[in-house]
Amino acid sequence: MPKRGGKPRKHDGPTLPGILYRQLDGFDDGDRARPASLNVFRYVFIAAQLLHGAGAAAILTLGPTLLDETLDKTRAPLYIGIFESSFVLGPAIG
Repeated sequence: MPKRGGKPRKHDGPTLPGILYRQLDGFDDGDRARPASLNVFRYVFIAAQLLHGAGAAAILTLGPTLLDETLDKTRAPLYIGIFESSFVLGPAIG
């Protein structure tokens, strides 16, 4: 059983404010006046959006075509409407 009470453990690693407020030139001299730059992550998100767009392009163009050709003409509009509305309602629901 772990011992309750007693001395708190000492942590020697960088603290969260030290990470968030590191100097922009890469040195942490204890000055916490400027927040760290997160501009590097902008390019990660741009690359992720490009990959997502390239992957979703096929399903957005071929999905309704596949539904239209495989279903009968009376039920195809219903399923295509469900397919298209899922792109709006999916991100809204989470």
